[in-house]
Amino acid sequence: MKVARHIVEARRQSIASLVREHGYLPILTISRQFRISPATARRDLDELVSQKVLTRTHGGALSDYNREFASAGQRRRVDAVAKRAIGVAGSEMIQPGMTVYIDAGTTPLAVASALAARRIPGVCVVTANLAVAQLLGDIPEITVHMTAGHYLGRQEMLAGPEVARSLRAWQFDLAFVGCEGLDAAGLHNSGRCCRGDPCPA
Repeated sequence: MKVARHIVEARRQSIASLVREHGYLPILTISRQFRISPATARRDLDELVSQKVLTRTHGGALSDYNREFASAGQRRRVDAVAKRAIGVAGSEMIQPGMTVYIDAGTTPLAVASALAARRIPGVCVVTANLAVAQLLGDIPEITVHMTAGHYLGRQEMLAGPEVARSLRAWQFDLAFVGCEGLDAAGLHNSGRCCRGDPCPA
């Protein structure tokens, strides 16, 4: 039975909104969420890509965030002095034996940089930020764990619902979360509320 065009369009817009909210979604998640076959999910994604709404990846789709938002390398140079000061202040909150989440983004990376200099014993760091893992991974006093997720090379981070699922397995003493803004609705990046998902900043 042929589905009415307006129903298909509404579903595609809902898919686009969900991908924007999470940054990345695999086809199987889209298929389950919208109760459509993987083949239909692929057709919907291909149409959204042709409209330049999403970026297609092997097995899923990315929001326009990875392509249009400034890269991690570009953002490291912005407000570098302020980020270093935040990093030092943040690292001073970390005590021996703590389990700490360090988010994706360049401000959380500044916390990791300061932590690397302090070499606090027995600290466990969980991160979706590849630069954080590389910076802290060889320091004997610090244990590093990475979340699951889809790797966004331009942002040097892991993204998608797998990140949130990975984090549910942990109990953190502290979390350093990057975002562009904060208000009563939550954390925001480029006008979107992250609603608990890691936000690059």
